[in-house]
Amino acid sequence: MRNKYVLVSENINVIEEEFTLAEPNSMICKPLFIYLGFLEKKLFSNTYFPKKPVIPGSSGVAKVIEDPSGRRGDLSGKLVIVKPFSRHGLIGLERNGLLTHFASIPPENIWGFINQPKPFHAIIPYVSHAINLVELGEDPSIVLGCNIIGIAVALVLKKTGREEPVIVCENPPRSVKRLGLEIYESISATSKSYSTVYVADGDFPFIHDSLHELNYRNVIISSYVMLKYLPLKREFEAKIISTFDDKSSNYSLVSSISTTLMKALSYVEINDISESILLLPPRDLGVIVNVKRVREDSSSGFSNKHI
Repeated sequence: MRNKYVLVSENINVIEEEFTLAEPNSMICKPLFIYLGFLEKKLFSNTYFPKKPVIPGSSGVAKVIEDPSGRRGDLSGKLVIVKPFSRHGLIGLERNGLLTHFASIPPENIWGFINQPKPFHAIIPYVSHAINLVELGEDPSIVLGCNIIGIAVALVLKKTGREEPVIVCENPPRSVKRLGLEIYESISATSKSYSTVYVADGDFPFIHDSLHELNYRNVIISSYVMLKYLPLKREFEAKIISTFDDKSSNYSLVSSISTTLMKALSYVEINDISESILLLPPRDLGVIVNVKRVREDSSSGFSNKHI
């Protein structure tokens, strides 16, 4: 099975190979919808330096083609939602992701199964994660960051009848205006006392300045922002929770928020994975890519080498 993928190192390259490289204990999947967003932006920033060249694409929808190990053959043909995080690390950053004609994905990165794939399914793991963050917090609250997690947190609070949060980010995506949320570009323009601070941004100077100006009792951190240090006030006592948790039993809420977020996302159909390099780094809140024409042939062509 010939494969083609986008590889990010110092440059963006399109690689074509005779074989689909299957990593140990992983499935071969055909990505159908791929979300490129704030994690992919990290690859092109000065705040994250991957240890090796990596295929981006942190979440999405894929069809399981084959399990080379043979231990999970019943998954072949299943349509799965792929989440970014598992015990193997973050796909698209720490291990290869979905921006490829055929991806090697651990089964632990399956968020769930679906019957009819739609573009909004590609962002469901992030929305489900945001719901879990909200369940940990108390009102009134402030959200620091305007990536998909921060915006999803605000939408969940609004949708569930909780007190609408204050949202602050230094460079809000223009597309977020379509969601009807009020966003402040400076912490100085907001109230200073909150029960909960939701941290959805990994920009250390911004988080440092914000937390030192605010009064709060709880700090809920999305582990996806990958903050190495949390700059809290020394004189303050606060409950700190950091989590990757992305499972929610409220699927109707997950679907509703995901559908709403689509208003602020771009959607692009491509016929070949090489066309996706024009979408990197992703702009605004991100883009969902639909790879249309990839022939499936699961009868041969696997290699168990590492990429």
